Amino acid sequence: MIAMQGLLMKRSKLEPGKLIIWGSSLLVVSFAVMLVFKALPLYYIAYFLFGVGVGMIMPGFMTGASLAVSADQQGSVAGLIGMGQGFAAVVAPLLSTGLYSIDRHLPFVFAALLMIVLVGIVLGSSVSKRYETKQTD
Repeated sequence: MIAMQGLLMKRSKLEPGKLIIWGSSLLVVSFAVMLVFKALPLYYIAYFLFGVGVGMIMPGFMTGASLAVSADQQGSVAGLIGMGQGFAAVVAPLLSTGLYSIDRHLPFVFAALLMIVLVGIVLGSSVSKRYETKQTD
């Protein structure tokens, strides 16, 4: 994740929405590998994909939020992002533990479903923006 953010993202010209879509897709694949296979080498691959995926989502999310607002709203957006990360750091372990106590596969399934919803939201917003742009031309 650190290598992805530090090295590759500096050279990447992908827009925030594409970073989120690609990163989320890699996370879904990562979770699927963790759920389906039991071989240790495949877990290594899954965790590598997880790191790359999160390494793409984080800058995509932060950049997208920053670009979506005016200069005078940057501080508010930074505060909301920080609050969201703090909230997730508290809620995610509690939720995952609860889901794991029901079935050990549920945290991965739930996280994969969240990533699929995220991709849908990003695709929906980018499609609607393209549609609005074409309508105003």
